[in-house]
Amino acid sequence: MGTLATSFLEATAETDSKLATRLSKLVDEPDFEALLGLFDYAKSGALNDAQRNLAYRVLSKMHTPSAKGVSLMLKVFAYLDVNENQTLEHEELTLAIEILELFCKADSVNDTLSVKELGMLIDALQSLDLDGNGVLDQNERTALRDGLWDPNAFLASFVAKD
Repeated sequence: MGTLATSFLEATAETDSKLATRLSKLVDEPDFEALLGLFDYAKSGALNDAQRNLAYRVLSKMHTPSAKGVSLMLKVFAYLDVNENQTLEHEELTLAIEILELFCKADSVNDTLSVKELGMLIDALQSLDLDGNGVLDQNERTALRDGLWDPNAFLASFVAKD
């Protein structure tokens, strides 16, 4: 188990023991440590309270935490690295989290993200990535965020294109 995973699970167990228990099944997954590493945007090797809270907001949105879900979440975040420096700064992370939270109702009525919804989000990201570089530029990302205020219409627009 990596250092970030250990400290994150210990802190989470104090406030949300159910989530900590569900996430503990992922501790040996390299993508889990990599996902947590995105929140260590200062590259200090540890998450401060603000970074841990951002990570908690993301991981608590996963309907059923799984290795596949974590892997898909990493792909989503890769698209949202606007300046393409392989590091998500605080501003990029908060906007990415807003996008994830808006997408929670894309295929369900709850406030969580299923593996199916994460897959749908990746499909939407690929469709919005007009230059095909694997990263949404500022305009593409704004179009995504704005479209997600009405997820049903947003998703319908992609179905209509197919």
